[in-house]
Amino acid sequence: MSLLKAIVIALVVATLTGCVDDPPSAVPSTESPATPVVLDYSPTHSDIGALLYLASRPDVDLLAVTLPGTGEADCVPGTRNTRQLLALADLPDVPVGCGRDEPLKGHRGWPDEWRVEANKLPRVLVQPVARRPVLDAEALLADVLEAADDKVTIVAVGPLTNLAVTLTEHPELVSRIERIVIMGGAVDVEGNVPDTPSAEWNLYVDPEAARIVVESGVPILLVPLDATNDVPFGRDVVLRLSLLETPTGRAEYQRLSAQTWFDGAFMWDELTAVAAMRPDTVTIEQRRLAVDADGATLVRDDGSVVDVAVGADAAVFDDEFRRVLNGGTLPPTPSLTAEEAAYLHTLSASMRRAGKQAEAAFDDMTEDDAYVQATGFITATVDAVTAIEDDTRQLEPPVDLAEPMRRLYATIDAMQASEGDLLDAVPHDPDADVWDLLGQAFEQVAPTATIEDLFAICEEIDDFSVLRGGPEVYVTR
Repeated sequence: MSLLKAIVIALVVATLTGCVDDPPSAVPSTESPATPVVLDYSPTHSDIGALLYLASRPDVDLLAVTLPGTGEADCVPGTRNTRQLLALADLPDVPVGCGRDEPLKGHRGWPDEWRVEANKLPRVLVQPVARRPVLDAEALLADVLEAADDKVTIVAVGPLTNLAVTLTEHPELVSRIERIVIMGGAVDVEGNVPDTPSAEWNLYVDPEAARIVVESGVPILLVPLDATNDVPFGRDVVLRLSLLETPTGRAEYQRLSAQTWFDGAFMWDELTAVAAMRPDTVTIEQRRLAVDADGATLVRDDGSVVDVAVGADAAVFDDEFRRVLNGGTLPPTPSLTAEEAAYLHTLSASMRRAGKQAEAAFDDMTEDDAYVQATGFITATVDAVTAIEDDTRQLEPPVDLAEPMRRLYATIDAMQASEGDLLDAVPHDPDADVWDLLGQAFEQVAPTATIEDLFAICEEIDDFSVLRGGPEVYVTR
């Protein structure tokens, strides 16, 4: 994103919205027999939330966790991280295995940078666990299914390699499975794989495995992008998670608070795990589906009968997910006082006006001369932030906002003070573009406050507001 675009977006404000808690969902009963569950996953951004949710439900008997080697995480760090998370959830004895690292056909894989990130547990405070040999996931899955007293529910939120191999080599175990709940596919919506727009990543990586599982005869609930698109992941989610008090709740907040991107992120695997235990969170329709060689899910008359989640109730899901992670109850969500709401509404309106002012100034910058564009950019930016100060400085901020507002005004004042020096520092270089000229000016002057400093303070105020159901004061993603 260009700096100009970031500034424009940062000054656009969402309208004021309210937030009312939904009635609490029923706390899972421990009197009825627990549901035997196997989680087949790869410890990534969304998968870990699925693990922590299932591990936190007292009515789930988590028999094993298996990792497809075709998933995003490598087997050694992936199983280690999984065992650490299970220990955090007070389930240190749940067996963990990892399977083959090649799809059944072809050689598709995840982007390297995704794999690097999947091998980490950012910010999560876990205790070291003793080293153990990595169990074979396919053998572990077969053993668990054979030994289980009751039919097992399998929650699969990665490529389906482990399941396909197990079902192929042990067809007698089909009858031991209650159903498979799969995060994967895109039925009536676009996929999320750039090279194959109709496909979703989990099925795209190993489409042959997906075909085998769908055609296996095992009852399937598919939770595709059609449903997960209804549960976007954003900063508001992280803020609500910050209120959780249990070890698993704090771990979920710790790792997601390290997330630096939100655009295009959803609660894919968390929704799938919740749907496995609370089908009422999703709208289910029966379809006949086939999986093609690209991993696309096609509605065909000769396809296999599959239950498909075609939508999700975001509010019910959010309540259920946080409640379970917090041990069955939620801490009260703070609310804005009338004084705070009025002040933030005024501040957000000021930001909106300033944003329009800045955008109009940028739209007028049609001059081909890069020097004129660069100096105009500096002036328009300072004028925009000055307008915010002019609108609000005469108001007395509420107690909890007094300190961040003091720092906001100090930052604006510093930006105003450096405007003249920055304008003087813009070089007259006919061969440079506007961004080169701005970079040289900022390097020479090195102002004590920049737009990035302003953004940081606005984000702090925004977090305060959004958590309490107030307006977004600062929007960058």
